[in-house]
Amino acid sequence: PTFIPQLDKILGGGIPFGRISEIFSPEAVGKSTMVIYLTRIATMLGVDCLWIDTEGTSDPERMEELGVDTDAVSVFEPKTENGENMNVETVQAAVEAVINKYNTDEYRDRPVLVIWDSVGGTVTKAEQDVEAGDTIQRGRQAAAVTALVRKVTPMIKDINMAFVVINQVRDNQNMMNKFDTKYTRPGGRALDHAESLRLELRRSTQIKGRNGDEKEDSKVGHYINVITDKSK
Repeated sequence: PTFIPQLDKILGGGIPFGRISEIFSPEAVGKSTMVIYLTRIATMLGVDCLWIDTEGTSDPERMEELGVDTDAVSVFEPKTENGENMNVETVQAAVEAVINKYNTDEYRDRPVLVIWDSVGGTVTKAEQDVEAGDTIQRGRQAAAVTALVRKVTPMIKDINMAFVVINQVRDNQNMMNKFDTKYTRPGGRALDHAESLRLELRRSTQIKGRNGDEKEDSKVGHYINVITDKSK
């Protein structure tokens, strides 16, 4: 459960376990803030939490500001001393390691929330290896994400794990007319099919207030509309 009554109602109770969920929106709508909030709820309920952070949003100070017990949250960082870099292939290895750990007798009954922030912000190994000025084959990221999804989806179903991926939209480069979809989501078709839940966040009305000694109201935040783009 998220303990936001309207949200839990449209989710059928909350974030599903044994499944992949996606939260997507344009930039600066509130994806990371929302997932930090979900992390706070999860830790309060005794759920183990792991962040796979490629965008630096798992800042401990930011989490503490939003009420998260940071001692209860693990953040995955690649072993750079062993030549590891943060890429889609590394993320896949990390998720598989979590699955294998929680598929043992010691951890099988413990729920775990794994957050990947974000799909669109994670490059592939091929993109990291390309030299400056060289071109790279289009669709490499979608292919890497497809491989990840196909491998881990059946494995997640066997353990008590909620896998939440964050995604940001990109301009649709194939847009032909005004009726076409304006944005696309990175990740490829496999992610679309594997997900049980996909939520779109949209920025709504501004919230105004006064900070400190300000004499006039200014923006201090905004409301978020949550749309269920897909739900099984």
